[in-house]
Amino acid sequence: MKKVFLCHSSSDKDIVRKLSSDLERNGIQTWLDENEIKVGDSLIDKIEAALKTVDKAIVVISKTSIEKPWVRREIIALFNLEIDKRENLILPIILEKDVEIPLFIRDKRYADFSKDYYIGLKDLLSSILHNTSEKENAFEVIESITYLKFENETGSKALSRKSQKIKVSADKIDKYIVAGFADGKIENFFIEPGKIIRTWKETGINYYEVQLKRPYKKGEIIDRVFGGTFINSFLENEEYWEERQYYISNNFTIEIDFLVNKQPYYTEGIERLGVKQSKFELSSKDKIGDYVRMKWEIENPKLFHNYTVRWKW
Repeated sequence: MKKVFLCHSSSDKDIVRKLSSDLERNGIQTWLDENEIKVGDSLIDKIEAALKTVDKAIVVISKTSIEKPWVRREIIALFNLEIDKRENLILPIILEKDVEIPLFIRDKRYADFSKDYYIGLKDLLSSILHNTSEKENAFEVIESITYLKFENETGSKALSRKSQKIKVSADKIDKYIVAGFADGKIENFFIEPGKIIRTWKETGINYYEVQLKRPYKKGEIIDRVFGGTFINSFLENEEYWEERQYYISNNFTIEIDFLVNKQPYYTEGIERLGVKQSKFELSSKDKIGDYVRMKWEIENPKLFHNYTVRWKW
């Protein structure tokens, strides 16, 4: 498993925490000071020890961070270490446009997070994994079905379930992170197999860290199911359901059960990354009892792209 050091300013802590979570979800171990340094530890000793063990160092550049003496000292230390190791160690990322990149790393190509976070993340992952993400990501999704069922006509209560068949792509995987967000709130969240050991919220996204009963080996298959109840999340006349591809996937399906008396008169599927977007079509529509089931099947979805179903009712 790749390990990276996160060099940053405390003023950028929120986005760095999100970045750390997204990297961990993709099978990359992160060294983040607040998780690694305890009360009484020597800050310098801890950081020096970490820099000797990581594969890469991500330098988070913002207009605030470049003014911080401590960040500049870390960049100089990383620059010297890169010379000693004679290998590419530093991976700069920028959070804002027109930020001045420190002289020591000005000749390096950077990942641009200023326009779109996920475009920058995709670029960064490619650099960390040397374009071998299919081999080194924690998981590869073989099959995924997302199911949403409306319990009433107001849209105030909807049941959600995602069923996935996933292939473990790295050795000794015993933890993973899943994410989700809603305009309202999520109740009765569950996940199988495994046990939720930590939950937190960053930039509007709920994260759940899950501990598996045992470490899984590379090549093993896990049948994973998770979901919950969405409360007051679909109350407007125009609503949507969005899926983001956090893992490499062969295909996935979105199934939505609308009540016959509250079915949409208009739907569209939109694939998007940054400002670029295209459309995908409704695959089938069937009446099942009191419900109309609409299904969208997407083959070979692209990593970090958004797949959004919008409707009017």
